[in-house]
Amino acid sequence: MNFQGGSIKMHNNKICHLPKFFKRAGLTSCFVSLFIAVMGLLGYIPGMHLLSSVSSSYVPMAPSTALSFIFLSVIMILYIYRPVVNFVRFGSMLVVVTVSVFGFLKCVEYFAGIEASFEQVPFRTLL
Repeated sequence: MNFQGGSIKMHNNKICHLPKFFKRAGLTSCFVSLFIAVMGLLGYIPGMHLLSSVSSSYVPMAPSTALSFIFLSVIMILYIYRPVVNFVRFGSMLVVVTVSVFGFLKCVEYFAGIEASFEQVPFRTLL
């Protein structure tokens, strides 16, 4: 197995293009998570509760979680298609930092037992 400029030459002289495979796998994963997140948000439309959870007995996906998945998926898709655009780099850093801070505040909220994540402010009407 020899590595040659973005592809691997296998023992039977076939060439496997790894970057193309990983790009396709990354896009597929992003689109699947984007679909699940959109279904989670659509579940908060009255009468469509089943879309936001696996079954009626499960707890539905929180709107903030769905939005986090949507933002991260969109940034990842943009980054796969246009990695060198400054807006994509800045936007991806901004989204990742925002989602990370929100996740950290949710952990603080869980362990300290205080409201620290400001989740109720934008989603007060949905919850």
